[in-house]
Amino acid sequence: MDSADKESKPNEENAESLFLKGKEKFEQNSFFEALDLFSQIISLDRNNGEVYFYRGKCHGELNNLKEAIEDYTQTIKLDSNHAKAYNNRGYSKMQLLQLSAALEDFTKAIELDNKDPKPFSNRGYCKYMLGDDKGAFTDYLEAIKRNPIYVINLLRCLAQSISINKYFATGFVIISVPLKI
Repeated sequence: MDSADKESKPNEENAESLFLKGKEKFEQNSFFEALDLFSQIISLDRNNGEVYFYRGKCHGELNNLKEAIEDYTQTIKLDSNHAKAYNNRGYSKMQLLQLSAALEDFTKAIELDNKDPKPFSNRGYCKYMLGDDKGAFTDYLEAIKRNPIYVINLLRCLAQSISINKYFATGFVIISVPLKI
């Protein structure tokens, strides 16, 4: 075998180099290029769950939701404790209005990592879409406890819903004082 043949053969070092390039392209919002790099890696190694995860993220950014779900599912098959894959798969399912299935994925993500606010916030929105305003409010509060920036998601939901607003208001009546002019 000559040196040209050796260079064209897939190897672990090549896969690692492609993975780093793919992550870099993803961070630069070059999703098509990143997608291509991650697909090349998968052709070299079909057992790397993290590559499927990142390719799923690319598909999600490109609104290829069914493909994203397939890649997150493959990630989960290879690593059943990948909480972010459950969360992201749930988010893709929610965008496709597969709300019950999305709710299951968010719940599993929370079971695996209850410190991450994202699945609480996503499950809150999913519950809101299912008409469970009280459940949505509870999940949003859990997200806010983990990271106060998630209050913005609650406020977006409140702007859309009068029903959940009554739950929000009762939680803050005690600390709000009407001002007299």
